[in-house]
Amino acid sequence: MEKYVKNNKESLEEFVSSNSWERTNEENGLICLQGELDPQKFLLIITSKVLLANIIRQYQAQNETYLYVDATYKLINNGFSLLTLGIENKSHNFRFVACAISAHENTDAYVNFLSTIQKFIEIKFNHKLNPKLIVSDAADCIHNAIEKLFPSCSHIRCYFHVMKAVKDKISRWKVSAEKAELKELWGKIHYSITILHTTRSYKDFQDLWSLIKTVLEENTPNTFIEYFKKNYVQNHQKLKWNRMDYIGKNLTNNALERFHEEIKLTYTEKKTLKLNDFLYKCAKTY
Repeated sequence: MEKYVKNNKESLEEFVSSNSWERTNEENGLICLQGELDPQKFLLIITSKVLLANIIRQYQAQNETYLYVDATYKLINNGFSLLTLGIENKSHNFRFVACAISAHENTDAYVNFLSTIQKFIEIKFNHKLNPKLIVSDAADCIHNAIEKLFPSCSHIRCYFHVMKAVKDKISRWKVSAEKAELKELWGKIHYSITILHTTRSYKDFQDLWSLIKTVLEENTPNTFIEYFKKNYVQNHQKLKWNRMDYIGKNLTNNALERFHEEIKLTYTEKKTLKLNDFLYKCAKTY
């Protein structure tokens, strides 16, 4: 990554300069909000005026801001990750807002990404970005960035990621006999996760877990119950994944995941591209 950035610094600087806010007249033209070209902190934030305005339109329609944050890989060579940000409109349709090509998926990268969006929303639209809810996976780096930038915001763990993580854990379970039992019990486990997700308060969540735990103890390996309690019950105050009061909101990152898949199909055709080639495709598509 470091070698690539150094060898292509001139063309990257030109990309950042030629796609600045001030030099982009079209509402849907690509804009590079930030170009940090230090290989250790590399971050290119890409959006458009129309895409950023999705946040404003959501607030105007709902009087609140709900964000969806994630990252994806295998798009760009040399280990670059793509951080992504979107919203859901009143009709529950996903709307993309911005992405960031980053050297790392860590707290600093998410802080820089989200704070830059926040800054431009305030400067260009005279609107203070203060989301009520952000949905993501359980990555600590996202959680830490949210706590730092938006301390009053609720961070909800994506329901889809919870279900997938538990299912993947069972598929990798080390004790063969217990693994077979858990696969047989998957229907019950799936239903338990689903109804826990529907609870609307921390007390309801804890009360329901107590009932579910009693039922699971009848025929579920205790090692699994302890695993689930440790990862999805005891740290629930830090990483909530039940519905709480967000009735009618989509509390999964499924739309963002589908967006990632569409990028891979449309932009890269399931191949990893050189950074300059990926940027060229972005510029042509916006």
